[in-house]
Amino acid sequence: MRAAEAEARSQGLEQRIVAAVHQATGEVAGFTEVCVHPRRPGWGYPRDTAVLTGHRGHGLGRCVKAHMIRWLVAERPGLRRISTTTGAENTHMIRVNRELGLRSLPAMIAVRQDLDALLSPGTRRA
Repeated sequence: MRAAEAEARSQGLEQRIVAAVHQATGEVAGFTEVCVHPRRPGWGYPRDTAVLTGHRGHGLGRCVKAHMIRWLVAERPGLRRISTTTGAENTHMIRVNRELGLRSLPAMIAVRQDLDALLSPGTRRA
């Protein structure tokens, strides 16, 4: 987490994190993170939201995301949009996002491949 914070600062991003801490153990049970880029101050870009397995099923993800949205609305009146991505298989987070008022846009397909595999012998070059 500290490395991610340092990276965000080095890029000039304003980073906010909301964490839910389990009172009995002091364990961080869930969190959400949003960044605002200085060149696009009207947009918030969520990076991660996660809830530990033992704390799932109680609405914690929705709770931390809702708290983040209220915090941003209160302190950043110029913020007009939140743009997030969620994998199609993550039906739980899609439901949470819808419950919070976020709406889905047309699907985007992202692919990933190691550069070495793309440039291996026998690979056609453009």
